[in-house]
Amino acid sequence: MKSNDLQFVAKFAIAGPDGEVPEAPAAQEQEVEEVQEVQEDFTEARDVDTLRRRVGTVQDGVSVNLSWEGSGDLGLSVVDSSGEQLSFFSPEGMGGSFDISDFDPNSGSRSITWETAPPTGSYSIVVRHFETEGDTGEIGFKVAVNNQGETEEFSGVVQPDGSSVEAGTFEI
Repeated sequence: MKSNDLQFVAKFAIAGPDGEVPEAPAAQEQEVEEVQEVQEDFTEARDVDTLRRRVGTVQDGVSVNLSWEGSGDLGLSVVDSSGEQLSFFSPEGMGGSFDISDFDPNSGSRSITWETAPPTGSYSIVVRHFETEGDTGEIGFKVAVNNQGETEEFSGVVQPDGSSVEAGTFEI
C-alpha cells in the first residue's frame, strides 16, 4: 500500500455517514492540552507547598524562628497557658518540635515548628540569654512567627546575665 492509500483508508475509517471527516480531533487535541496544563498547575502547586514547608512558611502549621547577631547563646521557648514548655531542654511537646539538628550554641538562630496547628490557646515566646564567657553586653534579637500563614515579627533585647524576656505572644 502506498502512503496515499493509507490516508484514504484512515479517512474512510473515521468519516461520518456523509463522507466528511469530523473536526473533533483538533478539539480533542485542545482538550488534551488543557488537561495537561491543569496537571502542570497542580504539580507546580504541590511543589510550591513543599518548598513553603521546607523554608518555614507553612500554611497549616506554626513556626517560631529566633535570630540574632553576635556570638551569644540565646535560647528560644514557647510556653502555653498551662505552663507546658517547648524548648531545647524539652524539644518535643504540645505537638511541635525544637530543631536540634546540627545544634550550635553560637549559630545565631533557633527554630520551633508544628507541622499542624498546635492545640487551641495562648502561647508566649520567651528568649533567654545563657551566660557564656566573653559576653560583654546585651544582645538584640528578632522573632518571626508564621501562624498558619499569618506572619508576625517581634524584636527585643536580652541582658547577658542569664535573664529571660517575653518576646511576644500568639493565639491559635
